[in-house]
Amino acid sequence: MGIVLAATTVVVPTELLSDRAERDADDVASGGVRATDSTAGAGIARSSETSSGPPTTSPTVEPEPDFAAIYSRISTGVVPVWAVTCRGGGTGTGFLVDDRTVVTAAHTVEGAVAVSVQVAGDPLSARVTAVDTTLDVAVLRLGTDATGAVLSFAPTEVELGDDVAALGYPDGGALRMTEGTVLDPDTSVLIEGDRQYGLVATDAATRPGNSGGPLLDAHGDVAGMVIAGTRDAPRYSSAVPATTLETAIPDLPSPEPVGCDRAPLGPEGAEIAGLPGPEELELAALARTFGDYFGGINSGDYALAYAQQSPRLRGGFTLRSFRGGVETSYGHQFDVRDVRLGADSAWVWLEFVSLQDPDHGPHGEGCTEWSLEYDLVRTAGGRYLIDDVRGHGGGPGHRPCAGW
Repeated sequence: MGIVLAATTVVVPTELLSDRAERDADDVASGGVRATDSTAGAGIARSSETSSGPPTTSPTVEPEPDFAAIYSRISTGVVPVWAVTCRGGGTGTGFLVDDRTVVTAAHTVEGAVAVSVQVAGDPLSARVTAVDTTLDVAVLRLGTDATGAVLSFAPTEVELGDDVAALGYPDGGALRMTEGTVLDPDTSVLIEGDRQYGLVATDAATRPGNSGGPLLDAHGDVAGMVIAGTRDAPRYSSAVPATTLETAIPDLPSPEPVGCDRAPLGPEGAEIAGLPGPEELELAALARTFGDYFGGINSGDYALAYAQQSPRLRGGFTLRSFRGGVETSYGHQFDVRDVRLGADSAWVWLEFVSLQDPDHGPHGEGCTEWSLEYDLVRTAGGRYLIDDVRGHGGGPGHRPCAGW
C-alpha cells in the first residue's frame, strides 16, 4: 500500500481539565486575595489596610503557569506514533529528545514490524532501538532529522500539588493538552496485572493514545512520560518520572528480534485510522465503501475489503492473491483531495499513509505515502464498488516515507 499524509490538526483546548478555576473560586469565596499579574512577578502582596507596626516580609506569590504559552512553544515536538505489531498494532504518543530520537511507551511499539511518526505534518519512518517493557519505555530512531521542538527533562522531581499538563493524541485523534496537579509523586499502579512502582500520579485527564506523551511541569520541561490512563477513569493518569527516564534510557536493552506467529496488524478500530466520512466524500455510500475497504484491510478482514471491489476488478485476482498484496498493511491519515460524481459512477482522489511489514511493502518499504485515484461504479442496490485504482496524475502513486 502507499500514502500521502494529511497534516494533523492540533487543538488547543479552550477549557483545560484542571481544578484551577475551582481553586480561584474558593479563594474569592473565602475572602482570599490573589496577586494580580502586575504584582505577582515582583512578589508583592497588597493589603487594603495600613499598619503602623514594623514592616513585615510578604511571602512570594508564585504566578500561575502559562501552559497555553508552553503548548505553543513545544507542541511540534509531541508526535503521534503508529505501529504494526504482532499483537495487533498500537497507536500512541512520543516526544522528541533530539532531532532524530523519540521517547515513547514500550507497549505501543512492542513487537513492531513497522513504526512511523508524524512531525510538522510529515510522516517519518522510525525504528525501535531500545526498549524496556518492565519500565514501559522505548526509544525510536528516526530515519531523518525532524523539525519539531526538542523537549528537555526537568532537573528536579515534581512534588505533591505541583501543576502539570499532559500532552498526547487520545484515541488516535488530534493533539490535546489537559492540566492537572500531582496527587502523589511516588506511587504504585496495577497495570494489566503487574504492579509498577515509583510512578507519578496526577489528575490530568488522559485516555488510550496518550501513552508515551510528556507530562510537563510549570516550566515546560518533561516531568514524566504518561503510561496509563483508562476510559473507565479518564480523570487520572500515571507517569514514569523524568529522573527515572534520564537514568534508564542510556542503558535500555536493544529490542528482541520480532517473530510473529500470525500476520502483524495495525491498531484496532477503523475510527483510529481517520477514515474519510460522508462530509469528505460527499455521499454516505462512498464513505461506507472506503470504510469497509480500508477497515477490512486494517483489521485483517480481507474478505470484507475484497468485496468492496467490482466483479470486473475481482476477476483479475483471487481473494488469496489480494490478501497477499495487502496483508499486514495499516492505512491511516487519509486526505480526500477531490471527489467527482457521475450518474452511476464516482471518482475519488485519495492520499494516505500505510505501515506494513517491509516484506509486504513496495520496494521493501515499511512506511509508504500514497496518492491514488479510484474509479467507482454504483450497483442497482445503490452501493459503490471500486472498479479501478491508479497513481494520481499517471504517476506511480506511492513513495517511501521520509527517512526510509
